[in-house]
Amino acid sequence: KIKHETDVYFCIHSLAEPRVWNATKTDWKTGEPGAYEIRTQRNMLLGRALFFDIDVGDKDGKYPSQAAALTGLKAFVQATGVPKPFVSSSGGGLHVFWPLESAVTSNEDWLGYANKLKRLALHYNLLVDPSRTTDTASVLRVPGTFNLKDREHPRPVQLLTSSNPTGNQEMMRLLDEAL
Repeated sequence: KIKHETDVYFCIHSLAEPRVWNATKTDWKTGEPGAYEIRTQRNMLLGRALFFDIDVGDKDGKYPSQAAALTGLKAFVQATGVPKPFVSSSGGGLHVFWPLESAVTSNEDWLGYANKLKRLALHYNLLVDPSRTTDTASVLRVPGTFNLKDREHPRPVQLLTSSNPTGNQEMMRLLDEAL
């Protein structure tokens, strides 16, 4: 039932703490300074996947259709030699991710992998949201649920292709070779 009433996401990174205090954030309930945060860059611990958020629409930096986005992604994978990724329709664009066999530290090792993947996307002109590729606090939509940005017209989130996890050393080798 929840998948029809609520946007559902999964986290790429685990949390270091259940919540962290931010003295400079305004509490939205009281308007007072100071509030707890959860999904912030500094509160991420481990990540087990690299990912892209590929948007579809009529603005610059977006593909005109999912078909065009898939064509661009396929060309990118072939040109770089990175493994076949998981791809899901996010109800608009695409969420693309490469699971790793082992978790890596979020703000150290993972950022190294993600920055290399981002550089490759930029080099090959793959239209990804570059800020999301290196955002440890990002979340992705869960296949089998619905994108409810437009509640009158919910869009299904569907898994389009699946893949297998890649060994961490193998992924780093592939990224380095592609660069």
